[in-house]
Amino acid sequence: MSEPNESQSQTEATAASAAPRLDSEAAAFEQAAAPATDPTLEPTSPTATSLTATSPTATPEPEPTPEPVPAAPITDPNPNPALEPDSAEPPSPFKPISEQRIEKARRTRVVLTALILILVVALLSLGFLGYRIIADDAALPAVDLTPATELPDEALVEPSAPAELDFEETVIPELTPLFGLTIDEIKTKLGSDWVLSKTDVIDDPANPDIRELATFSFTVQSKGASGQLASPSTMTMPATMADAALPAESIYASFDEDGVCIDIYYSCDMRLLAYPLKSFDELLATPDLVFGALAAAGITPKDFAYTAPDHEASIEYDNSNSENRKIIKQTTIFSGRIDGEDGPVAWTLTVIYDYGMGVSDSSEYREASRMLYLKIA
Repeated sequence: MSEPNESQSQTEATAASAAPRLDSEAAAFEQAAAPATDPTLEPTSPTATSLTATSPTATPEPEPTPEPVPAAPITDPNPNPALEPDSAEPPSPFKPISEQRIEKARRTRVVLTALILILVVALLSLGFLGYRIIADDAALPAVDLTPATELPDEALVEPSAPAELDFEETVIPELTPLFGLTIDEIKTKLGSDWVLSKTDVIDDPANPDIRELATFSFTVQSKGASGQLASPSTMTMPATMADAALPAESIYASFDEDGVCIDIYYSCDMRLLAYPLKSFDELLATPDLVFGALAAAGITPKDFAYTAPDHEASIEYDNSNSENRKIIKQTTIFSGRIDGEDGPVAWTLTVIYDYGMGVSDSSEYREASRMLYLKIA
């Protein structure tokens, strides 16, 4: 019975010696878990000190000092301030901002390089072109210009002078002897150079005495290259061109109800009458044209005094109120009485320069259509 008591005593002694150590470990754990305090502000409890120091049963083992836990380092979300984004927009989810800027700078360099290359190529092309032009000019042979005065006379041809057909000249036929004749008698009187073109029946209340109108046309003779005369029917030009190029000369005879001539109207292109090619004012500065035409037609003017036409009064403008107006026509009319008992008693002579689309000055008369009209009644 003594052995069990002895083992029981040993067990109780071991438990009594372990109790203070457990209390010390618990206190140390609580102190480590508690927040750190300043020893100067909060003194150590004397009771705990006395209890630890005066433990009668056993001396506690020194507790290991807990190692301080290092604080986590504070990291800057943007360590490089120079690469801070320009705006408050969130960065691209695909590429960082720094990579985007590097790529943009690379594209800019590529564009600038391409522009510089294009400029260099353009400058080189311009330089090469200038060199070729200078070289070509230097390679051209020198031209020796001969003065026009040294050329033969037959080589001096006015380039602006239009080519004209050479016509056989004619004269105004005698018109006064045609009065009182019939159509057939007039045809015989005029001769083979005149052709009866047409006849028309007239019913005009303004001219009740005129019943019929007969038109006689002169056959214009044109000189060919050999100088021989050629009629319009034998010329090789088309009919429309011949009509436009050939001058015309016509006689319009009016007949009364008895079939005899009582009125004659004559028209002729002045190219056929061999009048000199002059301006309107120069041609009519003298009475030669008027008295010559009357004499050829068999008219003796009675009490007629010639007066040259007024320049401005003869002009017809396309627009008289415009500063850039053009002269489209110049016209003058002479009239008088006929000295004689039988036949016609009055005459009227009209000269017309038709400038077509118009000219700036009457001195541009070379392209004008010049016509002469003579009426006797």
